[in-house]
Amino acid sequence: PIYEGAETFARMQQLSTSDACLSGHLMLAQPLAYQPEIQTLWQLGLPGASLYEHETDDKQFLSLLENAAGSLAALHQTPISCSRIVNVTDLLARFDEVERMVALLKPELSSSLRSLLTRLRSQAAQISAPSTATLHGDLHLKNFFVTGQQVALIDLDNVCAGDPMLELGSFVASLFYRQLAQQKPAEYSQAMADVFIRAYSAAASKPLNRSILDWHIASALIAERAYRCVTRLKSDRPSLLEEVIVLANTFCARKQFIST
Repeated sequence: PIYEGAETFARMQQLSTSDACLSGHLMLAQPLAYQPEIQTLWQLGLPGASLYEHETDDKQFLSLLENAAGSLAALHQTPISCSRIVNVTDLLARFDEVERMVALLKPELSSSLRSLLTRLRSQAAQISAPSTATLHGDLHLKNFFVTGQQVALIDLDNVCAGDPMLELGSFVASLFYRQLAQQKPAEYSQAMADVFIRAYSAAASKPLNRSILDWHIASALIAERAYRCVTRLKSDRPSLLEEVIVLANTFCARKQFIST
């Protein structure tokens, strides 16, 4: 759900006056005012273009991706008041919906999807109580905005609290899905994901449990990307569904799951 504009404005104000923003580690559009009578949030415009509009084959892209990872780490380490909380339960609830829709649209994939979901649900029980961070809530390349050499976060309507692994898994899944849709080898996505994860881990000053991150990537591929394949029904999306399931299986199986 999208938060009301007044709440979004309040959260943006908190972020814009935070140590992360004042020190330059986090950049966002400066909130100016909210007019409830016309439900409009005014903010200072940023020059530039989204990271989505930059060619992933461009050498500069990986450098920008590192900057984006630093911005995300800064956001995650900036506590603000937030009423909405997301957790693994939200992903598990989406699994049921995806399974039902795949059975209707692509029944030949039901068996492989069911097997994958059984493993993901079983592994979910091994995840210990997560840390809570400030999350963007709708993270993908279009919401990283390149202005000069800096990368800002935009579209903060869905800011919430939750485990940063949820957001990292979702973002990495979006990278793989984009390359899949563009029919590029998985090696392209893996290289981008590795750069982003290393830069995030360095900025967050703590190592990441890659097995748990793999679980979140696999789960996001199903709960978010497979879900969109069967709900948006663009001409090419249902055809990607099998590849998304295969990719999620790869993440689910490539390491023995270890809880922390």
